[in-house]
Amino acid sequence: MIGFVISLILAISSLLLGIALIFRKVKPNHFYGFRVSKFVFKSDDIWYEVNAKGGMHLIIIGGILMIIASLALVYINDNILQGIFVFITLLILALGLILSLIITYNLSHILAKEKGLK
Repeated sequence: MIGFVISLILAISSLLLGIALIFRKVKPNHFYGFRVSKFVFKSDDIWYEVNAKGGMHLIIIGGILMIIASLALVYINDNILQGIFVFITLLILALGLILSLIITYNLSHILAKEKGLK
C-alpha cells in the first residue's frame, strides 16, 4: 500500500507543479520555479522559457510516477514489492530532477548568451 500512496502523491504533485510552469502562470520569484542560474532573474523571457521546459520535465516525471503508482496498485498486497515501488519512485524522481536541473541550467545560459546577457 505504501508504494502506491507515495507514488501517487508524488505523481500528482509533479503534474500539478509542472502544469503551472508550462502555462507560464508563475511570475519570476524566489520560491517556486526553476531558479537554476542568475540569468533567469535578468529576463522574464528567460524565466518563462526555462520554467516551461522544467515544467514539461515535471509532467514527464509525473506521468512515469503515475505508471508506477498503477503498477503498485496491482500489487497492493505484496509488501516486498511495495517497498521496491517506493525505491523506484524515489530513484526516478531524483534522477529526473537532476537531469531537469542540468538541462534547464544549460538552457538558461544559452538563452542569456542569445540575449547578450552573458
